[in-house]
Amino acid sequence: MADLDGAITAVGDPLAVLEAVERPPVSEDPAADPWGARVRALYASVDANKNGKLDWDELRGFQDWTYQRFRYRTTARPLVPRDFLTMGSGDCKSFALFTEGLLRYWGIRAYIGSLRFADPERVGHALVLIGLTQIPEGMEWFSPRGLGAGGAEVPPGRYIPVDYNLVGAVTDAVKPGMGLASVVRGEDYPDWY
Repeated sequence: MADLDGAITAVGDPLAVLEAVERPPVSEDPAADPWGARVRALYASVDANKNGKLDWDELRGFQDWTYQRFRYRTTARPLVPRDFLTMGSGDCKSFALFTEGLLRYWGIRAYIGSLRFADPERVGHALVLIGLTQIPEGMEWFSPRGLGAGGAEVPPGRYIPVDYNLVGAVTDAVKPGMGLASVVRGEDYPDWY
């Protein structure tokens, strides 16, 4: 939820997000760190007003920057943020993991939502879901009851989508007939960590 100053509170405010999380520690082995120093520095720089929390404008700015900077390219597996930043491209799963990483960096639990058609032969779409206790006016939301996958227990509630450059809405990559098929934490996503 947006608090009175329009910010997503980064740590522990139960009125802001459904779940707060710890920032992953820096790995002793740089090759084992899916973020790396460049990604951590980038994530830190998103706090433009230097108030120690991520606000809606900063999240939107990051999404716009990401959407303009990176190109869509189908990949065999999702790219961890370090590899996505290095390659400068990836598919919807990689874009979603990059955004989920930013939110986790700021202490906000987000999930990767998988949207699918009933026909498994058709290609689906991945996006980020942020659980909020209150949905800001004008934002779309999902209620992913019972859709936790990969060990994720998704708390009941409403989750706004972050889809490429849109916060609180979905892009035209989400087609009529698609439904939310599963929800997973970024660290549990296939080939992640």
